[in-house]
Amino acid sequence: MELAVNFAVRQELVIERELPLPFVDGLLKSTNGVRNKYQNLFLPIMAEYEEFDALKRLWKTHIEPINKQRNAVAHSGEFRSRSAAEKVMIDTYGGLLEIMKLYDLGDELEQFQK
Repeated sequence: MELAVNFAVRQELVIERELPLPFVDGLLKSTNGVRNKYQNLFLPIMAEYEEFDALKRLWKTHIEPINKQRNAVAHSGEFRSRSAAEKVMIDTYGGLLEIMKLYDLGDELEQFQK
């Protein structure tokens, strides 16, 4: 998910707004984790677009739950059941699909649907 957010930030800042890639990469490096990148970079960039409200909801419905599970495993050494892992995969797919659709790449992911 974090890589998808990196992609989206680069699309918006480098491709759409023509900012220098080294500058944008510096922003991405200084914002650690999907939460900071999504909440502090991507959402503010997208505030002027009609998709903004849907992207705010996407955080609550898909990305935040993924991030919570990831942090519990990566930082606390917790284990998850198969059903919990499957839920994370479903949320990941949903989040990726929504972000990639913004850049007309959602069809590329549909082949991976369960």
